[in-house]
Amino acid sequence: MENDETKRIELVWPGKRDPGQLEVDAAPSLHVIERVPDPRVPGAIDIAWTNMLVRGDNLATMHALLASFEGKIDLIYIDPPFATGTGFSATLQVGNAGKSIDGHEKRGRIESRAYDDTWKSGLGTYLQVMHDRLVLMHRLLSDKGMLYVHCDWRAVHYLKVMLDSIFGHSGGEREDAGFKSEIIWFHQVIGMPRTNPFYFPKQHETIIAYSKSRKDKIVFNARDKLLRKEFSESIKKAVKKDENGNTYYTRGRTGTKNDWAYDPKYLQTRVNLDDGVLVADVWDEWKSYQPRKDEKTGYPTQKPEQILERIIAASTNPGDLVADFFCGSGTTLAVAGRLGRRWIGCDSGQLAIHATRKRLMRVDGCKPFEIMVVGGSTHVPAGEQANIVIIPRVDGNRITVELAGFTPMTAENGAKVADWLDLVDYWAVDVDHQEGIFTNHWASFRTVQDRGLERVSGTFEYHSNGIHRIQVKVVDVEGCEFHVNVTHTTR
Repeated sequence: MENDETKRIELVWPGKRDPGQLEVDAAPSLHVIERVPDPRVPGAIDIAWTNMLVRGDNLATMHALLASFEGKIDLIYIDPPFATGTGFSATLQVGNAGKSIDGHEKRGRIESRAYDDTWKSGLGTYLQVMHDRLVLMHRLLSDKGMLYVHCDWRAVHYLKVMLDSIFGHSGGEREDAGFKSEIIWFHQVIGMPRTNPFYFPKQHETIIAYSKSRKDKIVFNARDKLLRKEFSESIKKAVKKDENGNTYYTRGRTGTKNDWAYDPKYLQTRVNLDDGVLVADVWDEWKSYQPRKDEKTGYPTQKPEQILERIIAASTNPGDLVADFFCGSGTTLAVAGRLGRRWIGCDSGQLAIHATRKRLMRVDGCKPFEIMVVGGSTHVPAGEQANIVIIPRVDGNRITVELAGFTPMTAENGAKVADWLDLVDYWAVDVDHQEGIFTNHWASFRTVQDRGLERVSGTFEYHSNGIHRIQVKVVDVEGCEFHVNVTHTTR
């Protein structure tokens, strides 16, 4: 039984501050800057709901969400920085495959910083950043809510103690709120093995799971097929049938080797081999650290979708709300949408938001969604100015738009391409633009799997006369956004 001394156990670091001392705006708010519409499919869970992708600091974002979502998020998964002390870059493809860049045949790639995992005051800064955010995640979780934190050897032990102090330490098997599981994701050794190793190669990452409430309130879908695997061959061999055709696991057999007598107490549980067995806390089915080819976005540290499929299937039901406040390339959001869950995502990196937007536009169940910013700004910073040339083609009340020119954002990258179109990664058209919010009526973009890009939009038809403002958005390979406006009058 816990005593007062046990409850006071906590992780301490230099400069630690209480949650009440957080440095955020008094009342941060979220503002929509882009809408990606899509007709809801028949049988949609909630036609009034629009998914949310926020570009901005996740601390301010979570503060802004408290007003409407405190106690309402059913699952939070995060894959935060691991306190590696390094920066991570993405290798970005430029234009169509096989083009000559900078005089080097078929290079077609540039490096771009995706995010930094460096901390100016060392580990203490990292721990304070995580503590501030984990406290808010606890507040946002619903009574049945679960938190999954993906980390590795650098941070897992610190985060475990920190989360115990926020959620409670229940030992995993008890009915109390708090710690529920330590999941080991076993994967291939990253990089080449050392010729003369002086330690055991690292071959796993850790996912620690916590519940906000007691066991009787949380969701755990143990019968879901995503949580099952085949019985081992030894178990299959040990399963026997009774005279009625029912199958039982036959451990506890008595008698001699050839004796078929069994202690009745071992015949109380039937075994259905087709159902498989519940997976344990070591997940070794997906040993490749790289995602499948059809999932790849080019974003560093992207995790396989199968991990999120299992977590979301385990701890939520269709229609539940899932959040990821370090969303990266959007794996959590893509899987949540595909499995019929609502979602909220957040990241501060322009490359992350761009990769996520492209990914979600291709996944059934993710649209409609809105892209938001936190704070007073209604525009995403675009960096340097760009010269965008578009040619509207008008036929009565119908119009198409051609992208005819784009001056690269920087001379450095511009010098590396033979064609201006190579640096265009995405462009979209809003045919009836309202000030401040870009509505994505049509878009063409490159992916890792398909490097093609349309230069002429689809055809739009206006059903009312008057002046229509058309806005075209162009996004370069590094995720920087640029806009140009034209007007069109229908009579």
